[in-house]
Amino acid sequence: MKVARNKKKHTVKSFMTNKAKKNAISKIKENIKRIKKKSNASEVSKLNATILGLHNFYQQATMVTKDFSEIAFSVKRTLYNSLKKVSSDKGEPSTYYKKHFKDYLGKKKTFVAKVAIFPIDGIKHKNPTNFTQEINNYTVEGRSLIHKKQKSVSEEVVKYLMKNPVINRSIEYNDNRISKYIAQKGVCYITGEALILKNMELHHIVPKAKGGNDKYDNLVFITKEAHKLIHATTEDIINKYLQMLELTKPSLDKVNKLRVKAGNKVLV
Repeated sequence: MKVARNKKKHTVKSFMTNKAKKNAISKIKENIKRIKKKSNASEVSKLNATILGLHNFYQQATMVTKDFSEIAFSVKRTLYNSLKKVSSDKGEPSTYYKKHFKDYLGKKKTFVAKVAIFPIDGIKHKNPTNFTQEINNYTVEGRSLIHKKQKSVSEEVVKYLMKNPVINRSIEYNDNRISKYIAQKGVCYITGEALILKNMELHHIVPKAKGGNDKYDNLVFITKEAHKLIHATTEDIINKYLQMLELTKPSLDKVNKLRVKAGNKVLV
């Protein structure tokens, strides 16, 4: 960190440390080498998750754009040499790419397995808004403020969704899968309970078999039990999950709306 005089004020210039830049370069190169061995969408998504994770972690450094330009330059040769046989400059960037890397839409992009690799230097400094020293991991009050700020969204779940895209699903589906989890604040649309990795499923409101698509507005996260209740057609199975879930009237109304969309009868 450096302090520089700017007219009548002093401003801080903050950089990534040399060690941090070396670690970032190493992580990105490791992911690129994995793509060379397995050139599939899953491995490309893992590289993108690594790039995005580094961006999010260091974006509050004021000179982060310069730092990531140096990182991008350092891995440029590895990226080209390792992926020249499996990459292409033709493809359609994902919804996430279009939203978060608008400045790069007109620039040359690298696609592997039809997935666009995120621009390594596609980062801008972001001010830490509403920062308070009260937010920390070391006091009860500080941890409470962290949880309130996160609004119950599990960082572990978000990282898992980013690093483990659903194979054989569209890029749009996997992008919206992350966005929908965050938008729902990590809770089931029907029951309101916290979603955990072993008990959460993404439901198509209008099923694919009935013309539904992978668009954001056609997806909703629910628990496995709620998902089974939506698609259940026999009385025994319906009663089993009704007893298990003990739904309130508002929750049952949501189930019925989704059942109708799925072509099943309303429950009373």
